[in-house]
Amino acid sequence: MSGSVVRSEGGSVRRSMRRSWRLRRSALAVVTAGSIVLLGACSSEEPLAEPVTTTTVAVTTTTKATAEDLAFHEAEAAYRRHIALLNRLARSPGDKALLDRLGDTSTGIERSTWQTWYGKIWIDRGWRWRRGETVVRDVRPVRAELGLDPPQLKIRTCDDATSAVVVDRQGKPVRDPRAPAMSLTSTTMAQGSDGVWRVSRATNKLVKSC
Repeated sequence: MSGSVVRSEGGSVRRSMRRSWRLRRSALAVVTAGSIVLLGACSSEEPLAEPVTTTTVAVTTTTKATAEDLAFHEAEAAYRRHIALLNRLARSPGDKALLDRLGDTSTGIERSTWQTWYGKIWIDRGWRWRRGETVVRDVRPVRAELGLDPPQLKIRTCDDATSAVVVDRQGKPVRDPRAPAMSLTSTTMAQGSDGVWRVSRATNKLVKSC
């Protein structure tokens, strides 16, 4: 009877060991599976954790916007210098030093047009400045094309010449006082190899106000 009890106890021990081993295997499987899931999750998250792409795009966009803002700022200043030079030429048409300086503020057909206008036409017609000047009332950016060769910008300006009076040889005003004296001007600015922005091309529309 005691032997029967011993066998029974031995069977119980063996069954307990087998259950314990199965539990350990199950636990190990769960741990292993959990590790695989975690590793998989880490692997799938790695590209999202890399900040390079996002940072690069942000910097590129910011840099582009900053470059365009700076270019427009410089182009506006260059345009105002150009108008100031034209005002001086109106007071002193034919002045060679001033005519040569047109190369500092304009280029191409724009430069040759004003050289002819103030270097020949005004002199041939006997026109002279009496008072007033052209004033740049407003400058607005239109489009930046900094990737072109040379880089270009397009701006729109309101140029006010209502105070300017130019007369002919007889002292009569050249402009009909009833005619519009303000201009909406569309201008293309080009950046030279020296980094300076110059007026390359301009078209204007006379208006009563702008």
